[in-house]
Amino acid sequence: MNKLTIALAGATLLSAPVAAEWNFRGTPNQWQSTPLAVVSGTEYTTCQSFGSNDPRFKIDRFGDWNEAYPSADVRVDANKSYNISFFSDSKNISTTEVASCGEIEPPEDSWFYRGTSNGWTATAMTSSDNLNFCTTQSFANDNPRFKIDHYGDWNEAYPTADFIVTGNASYQICFNADSKQITATPTTTEDTQAPTVSANPAAGSYTQAQQISLTVSDNQDSAPNIYCTTDGSIPTQASPLCNNANFTASDVVASGVDLSLKVLAVDESGNSAVSSFDYTISDAPADTWYFRGTPNGWQTTAMTTSDGNNYCTTQSFGSNNPRFKVDHFGDWTENYPSADVTVNPDTTYDICFDASSKQITTTEIEGEDTKAPVVSASPSGGRYATAQQISLSVSDNQDPAPKLYCTTDGSIPTTTLSQCNQQSFTAEDILVDGIDLVLKVLAVDASGNQGVTTFNYTIDPNITSSGDFREENVYFIMTDRFADGDTSNNNIWGDEYLPNGEADKYNTNTSKTGPLSYYHGGDFQGIIDNLDYIQDMGFTAIWITPVVKQPEGRRFNANDDYEASAFHGYWGYDFDKIDPHLHSLGKDNDGWAGFDALVDALHSRGMKIMLDIVVNHGQPGQSVVGSKSKWADRALEIKMDGQTWNWETNDPYMDGAKNGFFSYASTGNTWLIDLLDFNEHGDDDQNATKHLINVYKRFIDHGVDAFRIDTVSYMTADFWERFTLEMDAHARSLGNDNFYMAGEAWTGDRKSAVDLIYNGQGKKFHMLDLHGSSMDFPGWMGKAFRGEAGFDDGNGYARIAGADGDASGIYDPTYLATFVDNHDVTRANGVLSETQYLNNLNFIYLFRGLPVVFYGTEVLYSSWPHYITTTEKDDVVARWMLGSEGINFAKTNQPTLYKHLKMLNSLRSSSEAIQKGQQIDLLLDGDHAAFARDNGAAVAYVALTKGSGFSYTFNNMANGSYRLITPNTNAASYNEQTITVSGGSHSVTVPANSFVILDKL
Repeated sequence: MNKLTIALAGATLLSAPVAAEWNFRGTPNQWQSTPLAVVSGTEYTTCQSFGSNDPRFKIDRFGDWNEAYPSADVRVDANKSYNISFFSDSKNISTTEVASCGEIEPPEDSWFYRGTSNGWTATAMTSSDNLNFCTTQSFANDNPRFKIDHYGDWNEAYPTADFIVTGNASYQICFNADSKQITATPTTTEDTQAPTVSANPAAGSYTQAQQISLTVSDNQDSAPNIYCTTDGSIPTQASPLCNNANFTASDVVASGVDLSLKVLAVDESGNSAVSSFDYTISDAPADTWYFRGTPNGWQTTAMTTSDGNNYCTTQSFGSNNPRFKVDHFGDWTENYPSADVTVNPDTTYDICFDASSKQITTTEIEGEDTKAPVVSASPSGGRYATAQQISLSVSDNQDPAPKLYCTTDGSIPTTTLSQCNQQSFTAEDILVDGIDLVLKVLAVDASGNQGVTTFNYTIDPNITSSGDFREENVYFIMTDRFADGDTSNNNIWGDEYLPNGEADKYNTNTSKTGPLSYYHGGDFQGIIDNLDYIQDMGFTAIWITPVVKQPEGRRFNANDDYEASAFHGYWGYDFDKIDPHLHSLGKDNDGWAGFDALVDALHSRGMKIMLDIVVNHGQPGQSVVGSKSKWADRALEIKMDGQTWNWETNDPYMDGAKNGFFSYASTGNTWLIDLLDFNEHGDDDQNATKHLINVYKRFIDHGVDAFRIDTVSYMTADFWERFTLEMDAHARSLGNDNFYMAGEAWTGDRKSAVDLIYNGQGKKFHMLDLHGSSMDFPGWMGKAFRGEAGFDDGNGYARIAGADGDASGIYDPTYLATFVDNHDVTRANGVLSETQYLNNLNFIYLFRGLPVVFYGTEVLYSSWPHYITTTEKDDVVARWMLGSEGINFAKTNQPTLYKHLKMLNSLRSSSEAIQKGQQIDLLLDGDHAAFARDNGAAVAYVALTKGSGFSYTFNNMANGSYRLITPNTNAASYNEQTITVSGGSHSVTVPANSFVILDKL
């Protein structure tokens, strides 16, 4: 789309002084720096003439690329001139087309030939008109092919696949820089090129005998003759012809070359050349593989083998983050797997490595038993609409029949009680508010190891339509990447599913156009089938990606090689229907019954659904027009609120001023590049606002409990005030007085995000706390959990809690949604160790806010091979498939993060103060923090460290009984004991990378 004004969200942080030097950099000046002329204190200008080759530009401060605008290049029409204005205060850019910029010659272009005829080096092509570029090349018969490369750096090359020609011929090759068309015209030239000989296998050293064959090619002769010797002499045409001969290289000498094969090749023009191929055959050297891990301080311990393929060792692991790798040669140049293998603490294992498949097996060896049993309840603790019958199960690493002791009165069970292994329990609605059943279970094994697990049950027939959303533990699912419950809806348009089908489901190639950019098959049924799994981890709500109907098939762009599918749900096309990849009712069904089935399945368990919605934009637009996409003829079309709108041909609101369903240059909106954006401005609702409101009220009608709202910083606070108040009022009219909304304000300016909350009247519209994340959103806490900054750092938590944040008084920070990482950039396991990630989870669960955990977090740092560990920033790298394989692995192996999440979810669900209490910071000192969480009705005191252990004394406490809580990740639970505070203070000692909580009873 021809968008003439670009406004950048959050630009108020980066205003430039009057004397700042601003430069134009783009295709007209080969991306060099051309200073802008000063018009006023904040306005700068230049005139530029653009050619035909992908015309675009940026504005760069100081010409060093450290500060440039906008984030994506500004694109303009080809072969046109523009007056370009830049405003340094707002960072807005405007372009006005002019007839010319004076006598400006277009810069001389450069295109390079690269192919088999020149060994793929860059050969400059010649041009007389700066448009058509030519070269003459002679090709041998060795898979002859080539490309045309702009600038000789492979950043822009044509065609997508190599251009193939016939071998043993010469061609004049010409390239049109405008159309990108290539012609190859055969030419006749004098043959001065000798034939080329190759051997298979190639010359070199081998550990077993080799059978060798020869091939010969020539630029013109289709059948050159070859003559061979094996005695070291130079072959002549009197030597034996060997075109069809085979040779054997075997171990015939004690040391040195075993076969010296020399080959003379002669073509019909008399050109000739001699090639030599030397082969050495010797016994294979003994291979070596080494164990490296926490038991041996990451030194090298040689593994033993009896067959040269399977290498084994026995290792005993301690309690401190036990893990290991297997290292070839002991120098870290080749090691497996990519992420450390994590094992159970205080356990001994036989560890074996298959050098062929690179698979690792760990077999637990019984030794001294130091692990407590693990207890599970069915159904899991949580909130339910009806009474629940509860049964218990227990497992242990050695004891086949651990003993269970239970209480239901809130007291800590002891072994003096009767066993409850076979007992069942009933959770009924006996309280008006709060938890109806607190089931505490002490599990003891034959070695005396023990642990207490708490299961809390709330029974409320009205729980699905109300309830404070801060009580939830949220599991964020990218639906297409979670679980495939119905394979029939995977490829309904024929080209949007994985290019290689099921074989690519766990392909982790991180290319932007690789398998991660296509549908993987996850759907509503996959979620429904695994609600036990989600609920057993302690999650009480799910957030799912957008569900409206997406474009029908694969996306192709008309003018570049980009290909992808709308698996993520953020390219809405028909906002009145549910995307057929998600339901099982067929591509012609509106899908609402399938969505209702998911909502009903959640509500029947007392779980809630938070729906991701997009209000700012729809599907990709102009880039798809004229492409081979099946929906190219509808790329400028949106269906919404019972109507069909078209950006070019059907927008009855558009008046050339501020009115219009879509955003146009005249409406003064901010755009996301090349998406059909919706206009919020206009007179008398001559815009998209009322239609968006109608669309999303319908989802509330269908039982949605909360919205996560995409890209809110691209629309005004006034719009969000109207939209969120109408959503809140509609939910209240249906009996939900606690409808929750959290927006994604992707900006470096916390104050601009806060302003959006304020205009949404606080408790009705909240934000995802991007600054509290450990990733670059921009996040402020990543350095803290990488160990580079403390909680008191001015750009970390101290800034979040400061005058422009929590202390502003404008919003209630306990409603902000917090997270470690999500779907928009790489996951934090690429930058954090496992211990650092665990510390980060402790932070988002215990500090103020509503914790959100991204699907698949539970298998990170485990031996499951299909998650991605990388620092690449493309969003696709965070969106790998979990699937039934990953889910079954987590349930069977219970990795450390899986158990840690169970512990944190259970703990948070047991404490009203941790869920809803305002935060009062008592200590922020490097790795150490102490704070109170107090909502009047409940109070808890937390001491937490993301590094070394420390001691702390809480003062000014109310006297009385408190739960003293410490984590027990190994048992997937927490330790709890009752203490009495007298004298208004209590001291705690916090172990390294851990926490202690005092929760008032």
